[in-house]
Amino acid sequence: MSAFEKTFRERGISLTSSRLALFSVLEKARGHLTVDEILSRARKKDRTLGLATVYRTLNLLCALGLIEKHEFPNMEATYERVSETEHHHHHIIDVRSGAITEFSADELDVVLEKIAAAYGYKMQGHKIEIYGEKIILDEASPKGKV
Repeated sequence: MSAFEKTFRERGISLTSSRLALFSVLEKARGHLTVDEILSRARKKDRTLGLATVYRTLNLLCALGLIEKHEFPNMEATYERVSETEHHHHHIIDVRSGAITEFSADELDVVLEKIAAAYGYKMQGHKIEIYGEKIILDEASPKGKV
């Protein structure tokens, strides 16, 4: 049973064919999907699926903490599944192509927790988005080193 199905069953929320089609798409997705991409893929499983149902279900899944909605500037909103096993990550957004690169930075998370503590807060979460243009490095340059 998927995390989606488990959560719905535990909360007594009905598992319709439309919701199951959406779950299937979101569970198999790698990365971020727009509403149109989700609808297109889910309609291969349930041809009767409507746009309003997709929006309602995505909002519900966000409220349940099963997916995240990302609204990057000048881009259509995207959604991604929240994984119980994958590590928290951040995003680099290419301002020219719209490509989204995910990265983890445990050392950054530690610094942010210290900053929150210095101001008297216990950090509950954070979101880091870096905007830039992809550059081509020559062979002598270090790649992916921070």
